[in-house]
Amino acid sequence: FEEPVRVRCTISDGTASYSQLVGRLFPSGTPLTGTIDADRTLTAAESPYVVSGDLTVAPGVTLSVEPAVTIQVRPDRATGEWTKRGIFVEGELVADGLLQNPVLVRGGYSSDPDPGGGGTAQLRGIVLAEGGSESLSFVRVQEADIGLRILSEVPSLIEFCNFTQCGTGVQVERGQGTTLQSVLFRDNSIGLQLNNATIAMEGGTFESCSAFGMSVDAATANTGLDLRGVTFSNNLQAHLRMAGEPGNLVTATVRGSNFEERAGTSAINLASNCSVYALDLRGNFWGRPVDDPAVIRDMFAGKQFCDAGVMDWTDFDCGVNPNPDDCD
Repeated sequence: FEEPVRVRCTISDGTASYSQLVGRLFPSGTPLTGTIDADRTLTAAESPYVVSGDLTVAPGVTLSVEPAVTIQVRPDRATGEWTKRGIFVEGELVADGLLQNPVLVRGGYSSDPDPGGGGTAQLRGIVLAEGGSESLSFVRVQEADIGLRILSEVPSLIEFCNFTQCGTGVQVERGQGTTLQSVLFRDNSIGLQLNNATIAMEGGTFESCSAFGMSVDAATANTGLDLRGVTFSNNLQAHLRMAGEPGNLVTATVRGSNFEERAGTSAINLASNCSVYALDLRGNFWGRPVDDPAVIRDMFAGKQFCDAGVMDWTDFDCGVNPNPDDCD
């Protein structure tokens, strides 16, 4: 284990001074770097784990993480290396935290002592590589470029997790079966990015994202989402953005969800580059009682479409207390 390093801070007005040890930089921890090539369990007793170089879970290997474990990605103090590091899952990652004892994966330090270092988090993110699989429960990921990037066709389960202070919380780029349940996205640039894949999400919140709560892009393939009981709050540009290229279908079913009204924010931003949409938006709350589907459409950005046949539009709103069963 490394010895902790403390910083002594001295304040002086020229005649008197006050000095005290403050903070702990580079706290002791269990080193965790390189390739894990045999099944391994990260235990609370050995936490925190310190990652100062890329970490890879090899194909066919399972990395299990116990509740209350902290994994911190930080610079290598011995070499002064500030290169961003990632956790690459080619095998299987199973992280099962608890409500009171979640698993924490964080980026460590948000600034480089070199003025030209960029001042960004050290965690590139967790990357689920092609063929990899994972199950995350009560996991907190913060201070990452992309908290979780899914490149595998194998369905992932993400439940009761939160992604905060990331460039993008979760980015799904492949697969048809990823499921999110009661996931919180807060203070990211984009909460959830969906590219050419299909997901289902039940419960959860997109809050205070500086760009979009959720962004959907069907650039190279059909894309689909099924959202139930989701809350969008205080996202700055739009709560939900959908876009694609001509010929690719964006299918979205959004039911029983709450799009909190905010001045200058679109509930849903639909791109107008001849994308094809199949939208079922029944039984949602749009920030105020709405009884005319045309009013809902007026709340959206990107209203200029190529022709009237570009959209299959099914919508209805039930006012303050949405109930999908009553909104057909």
